[in-house]
Amino acid sequence: MSLVIPVILSSTACIVCNLMVQGTITPKQAHNPGTMIIDFHQLEPNLLCRTSILDLSVCVGRGGQAFTWCELGTSAWCNMVMDHLVILYADDENVYFKTASEDVETVRDILRDYFRLDEDAEALLNMWASKAKTLARYKMSTGARVLRIDPWECLLSFICSQNNAIYRILKMVQTLKREFGTLVCTVRYGDESVEVFSFPQIEQFLGSDTEARLRSLGFGYRSKYFKAAAEYIQSVDELYKLRGQPYDSVTDYLLKIPGVGPKVADCVALYSLDQLEAVPIDTHMLKIAKEHVKVSTKSLTLKTYRTLSKHLQELFGQKAGWAQVFLFVGSLKR
Repeated sequence: MSLVIPVILSSTACIVCNLMVQGTITPKQAHNPGTMIIDFHQLEPNLLCRTSILDLSVCVGRGGQAFTWCELGTSAWCNMVMDHLVILYADDENVYFKTASEDVETVRDILRDYFRLDEDAEALLNMWASKAKTLARYKMSTGARVLRIDPWECLLSFICSQNNAIYRILKMVQTLKREFGTLVCTVRYGDESVEVFSFPQIEQFLGSDTEARLRSLGFGYRSKYFKAAAEYIQSVDELYKLRGQPYDSVTDYLLKIPGVGPKVADCVALYSLDQLEAVPIDTHMLKIAKEHVKVSTKSLTLKTYRTLSKHLQELFGQKAGWAQVFLFVGSLKR
């Protein structure tokens, strides 16, 4: 299996400083960070964890939580995480990262937090196996995890998700980064390269032409929600303040944001705001949930959504969101 060397870089200023010392970039490139071309082979790898507890293909690939990662080659992904440029890869046993920062442990801690690596997912799955035969059937899918994503990034990603397939959401989120974000650098491995953009901040959606630009890019009816959401929230700090608050308070706030319905609210609550009891239900999860709850309707009405979500919360408890992820990923692996 061929491997792609990864990297994690710190903030732009630190990236420039470290790479100039290493001789990776020229002084001219240092004055224009977007022109930086990073060759990963010059950097040392660092072990993150075992592949048995973190399956990159579902956690940053097609798992339906994070849509900002760019695939590099066939087994690596790059993204900006907490102002660090991250590229991860795995062999048959381990997940690795590289960094141009001298503070490797800080970068490692950021990734452990992002992937919630302190949570014993195997123990949760074993505990629930007796409650749900579907979970027992997919017991080997333990590399799935509930992520802890930046809430603004998560919110816009799931506004894109409405009535969309995963591949389409990925394309739309990458378009947001390219059109509204900032070019950080170009990642190169051999003859292959990927431009890496930061995720656009709230103020980058406040322009008078935002909706028109998004419509021209194919965002359709969703186009009107981005500026409206930015105007409503005003500061990403308002979203971070929701961490640690009760589930009902969090979802009540989120449901007031233009473009946010019950499913989007639950996704943002679970994947970015520490509401681990949240159980997002879409038409895909509807089929899975009906194995546990008897409902007569085939469509996902608001009443059906609340019935299924509440039942699964009662069945799996305070960390029901983890069960949702196991069920969803398990269905992908059928």
